[in-house]
Amino acid sequence: MSLRRLLSYLVPFFALGLIVLAFSLLHTPEGQPVRDFFLTRDNARFIAAQGIVIALGTLGMALVLMSGGIDLSAGASAALCGVIAALLLRSGSPGITALGAAVLTGGAVGLLNGALIAKLRIAPLIVTLGMLGIARGLARWLAVDAPIPLAQGLWLHAWVAPLPALSWLLVAPGVWVVLLLAGFLALFLRTTVFGRHLMAVGSNESAATLCGVRVRLTKTLTYAVAGLFFGLAGAAQMAAFGQGNPVGMPGLELNLIAAAVIGGIKLGGGSGSIPGALLGALTMTVLQNGCQQAGWPVPIQEIAIGCAIIVAVGIDRSSGERTRLAC
Repeated sequence: MSLRRLLSYLVPFFALGLIVLAFSLLHTPEGQPVRDFFLTRDNARFIAAQGIVIALGTLGMALVLMSGGIDLSAGASAALCGVIAALLLRSGSPGITALGAAVLTGGAVGLLNGALIAKLRIAPLIVTLGMLGIARGLARWLAVDAPIPLAQGLWLHAWVAPLPALSWLLVAPGVWVVLLLAGFLALFLRTTVFGRHLMAVGSNESAATLCGVRVRLTKTLTYAVAGLFFGLAGAAQMAAFGQGNPVGMPGLELNLIAAAVIGGIKLGGGSGSIPGALLGALTMTVLQNGCQQAGWPVPIQEIAIGCAIIVAVGIDRSSGERTRLAC
């Protein structure tokens, strides 16, 4: 096994273990051990449910990063999808219709991102930064700049509930959906031509072109598929909060990038795995939950998560440099 691959496997486990250990040793401002709240079965279930949104979004971001791109519009796109789903539910549409609309909206935003990047050869950072503003503006306009409350008892709420109605599920049904989608996506990337082309484009776009890979089509489809996952994340976010919020989860796109990088996906593209991405999403969720259980104020939580993002990118860069030196 190469040094680069070994590092990509070990870093996510090390990061998760370090975070769990740190919060297990801390105390709340009132002097109570954090582990009394943090290391419990109920909190583990809450972490699993809390991580559904980040996990779904990370799966989409993983695809984009592995192709050598980036998507800064993921959070705004998820918020827009949640608002559209909430509007449909408020108008009396079935839950499955609202869910489908959210997923398709995310796919449409991703398709537009990919088309602009591939056809016009505009840098992904610029295109998705512009789309961030467009999606956020549309969400606020459709929601009249206010959250859209949902009726209680919707089946979508049950899918993200920490304590499932069917006790044998152990965790929220949405967690099992995430695992099934992740398994399908991992198999899809490993066994299909599209998956191999995606990794080839991320590794070396020029070489992929010379080998006959349809680079523009691959990029466009990658962003479109990623958008489907952002749409699912938006629907899950809406269900978890019980409202379609045009603001969504501020900074979600940065959390998704950090989760993917912690999971061993390189910012330069061409390497990474879906299981690693899920592990990175779990790490970010545990970090957020630990901050909450420790009783830290929101500003301190944001500082801690910001530091995690910087460390994740630093590890990504340093591991890449060590790999080049080893070669």
